[in-house]
Amino acid sequence: MAGEQKGKAYEALAKLALEDLKTAEKLKGRIFWDERPETMTITPDLTIGRSANAPEICILITHSGSAKESEKKLWRNMGELVEAKVFLPSPAKVFNLAFDSVIKENLKKVQEASFDGQLLVGDRAYGDDLQAWIDANLKGFPKDKEEKVEHLRELTKTDKELKRLVGLFAKDLEALLKKKSPKELDEIWEMERKRTRGKAPVARDTFLRRGMSKLMVVPDLGFIDPKKLSLSRNAPAGLAELLNELKIVSATVAGVRISDPEAAWPLQHLSFEDLRALHEVRQHEKIADWIDVLETLPSLEIQLDYVIKNWSRMISAKSLYSELKACKANPSEISPALVTKGSKRVWLFHLLVELIKNFGASRTSYGLAKIMDDLDRWKSDPTHRASVETVRGGRIRWVSRETIGLGIRDWHSRPSKQNFAFSDDDLARLASVLSTRLGKIQCPDPKTFGRELRESIVQTLFQAKLLTYRGFAPHEFLIEKQLGSAGVKVRRIVAARSCFAHRAEAEGVRLDPRSGGTTVLIANSTLINWQSCSDAGREHKKKELCGRAVALRYSWDSKSKKFIPRPGVKKLILVVDGTWRQSDLDALVRSGWDEIFYPDEMGKLAKAIV
Repeated sequence: MAGEQKGKAYEALAKLALEDLKTAEKLKGRIFWDERPETMTITPDLTIGRSANAPEICILITHSGSAKESEKKLWRNMGELVEAKVFLPSPAKVFNLAFDSVIKENLKKVQEASFDGQLLVGDRAYGDDLQAWIDANLKGFPKDKEEKVEHLRELTKTDKELKRLVGLFAKDLEALLKKKSPKELDEIWEMERKRTRGKAPVARDTFLRRGMSKLMVVPDLGFIDPKKLSLSRNAPAGLAELLNELKIVSATVAGVRISDPEAAWPLQHLSFEDLRALHEVRQHEKIADWIDVLETLPSLEIQLDYVIKNWSRMISAKSLYSELKACKANPSEISPALVTKGSKRVWLFHLLVELIKNFGASRTSYGLAKIMDDLDRWKSDPTHRASVETVRGGRIRWVSRETIGLGIRDWHSRPSKQNFAFSDDDLARLASVLSTRLGKIQCPDPKTFGRELRESIVQTLFQAKLLTYRGFAPHEFLIEKQLGSAGVKVRRIVAARSCFAHRAEAEGVRLDPRSGGTTVLIANSTLINWQSCSDAGREHKKKELCGRAVALRYSWDSKSKKFIPRPGVKKLILVVDGTWRQSDLDALVRSGWDEIFYPDEMGKLAKAIV
């Protein structure tokens, strides 16, 4: 991937600068790249020291092109910081080196209060030029990482501008590495190294979040026998086909059974009362929209067949306007087999957008943002204006990009609480844009496109959205219910501030209330957090949680200007779900979590509250 390639190019650039400093006798020790010390579970980018297992300096290298993602990267960096300070034989100095530093300003200040030092290359006078050079020459980099360094070294011999930029970067890097660890940071890590650690549970797989998310596709859990893990005979027509499409069930001699272990887990480990309560989340606006789409899978061929048979109407603005208007009024009017009864989703609009995507450069080449770009740009085009007015039979009202954008979102599926207006004039503009786009592509082949569309819907809506939706918090529900039954009062904090954010604020930095925060439940003197993971995101989640534990255990005392144990907090509990390995759980306990429980151990969790 381009992002990973760029990251390795930046690492090579940093290693080149370090080697130049060593050659100039401005740096002592050996330089190691991607070598994990035996006591750490995270592999640092670059380390410096006598041996790879006992580094004196760790350098974290990140590049962020998205402010939205910078919060996640902050916590991953914090996880590496904790391991380098607590797991190594002696605490290493840890420096944060960031390229393409599109980072929220708040988070820059939090990182500054956390690490021994940081260098934001994108904020330096030479930064944009150095990063632009990497962008322009990235394709020419060899695959082998050490060859990347040699490639850069050879280029500095002939490219004077690159040599100048690397020299400025190396000078900043030299100044960074000379920084001493602030006394207050040394003290917090000394406290953490002396702290008595708990014991991790034996690793096992649980699937509360992913399993319940899959079961949301079933309209009523009464259609499933939880003991036999089978689909009942009174299940609606098409449900078995849909669940089979999603690989949740399999046909057996005894009937249709839940064969997916993730979907089976909640049925085997939760009470039917809890299953029912969690299943109600399917009524949430976003989830309901995704399920609406998934429920169209058994009808996809019928929908596609309708579009192909009426292709001439799809590429005519006036005809498409009529088709879209009729589909909005009653999505199943054309044929009851086209959509699920009661669906408000304008299936024709979504199918046509997928068609345009299919003939684009990528699966993300056309969507609402691009549609709004077209509407805004073509607004001043005489041909487009004439087409729209022909559709409406007279002059129309031309609203702004923002207004029509909000209207489209409310029009194409379930309306939001605001229920933004989308007039017939707006619909005529949309029909003109879509018909023009469709007129430039071929009528689809039902066999090829049908298969691709099915795969796309399952991947984007089921795997990437429904199964990972952040708004679904089944663990929190189970924790609160169990503690409530035990008579323990629970309070929820959306963003419990990290001790490093406290320090930054005390030094006069104004931070967003949620910067560097963690959602927790407080029960007596215990803080509780929870996290699900899958194989794909497990490593990132582990890093984040390793960083959050220390950030929650301590606070900053403005009077003494020291880190102190967080007032009122005696224990940190973590609830884990998914495919955590034993090494992950061991690392989480070492990093600061006192006890770890699984989602089917809420009774044990209640007894552990202090």
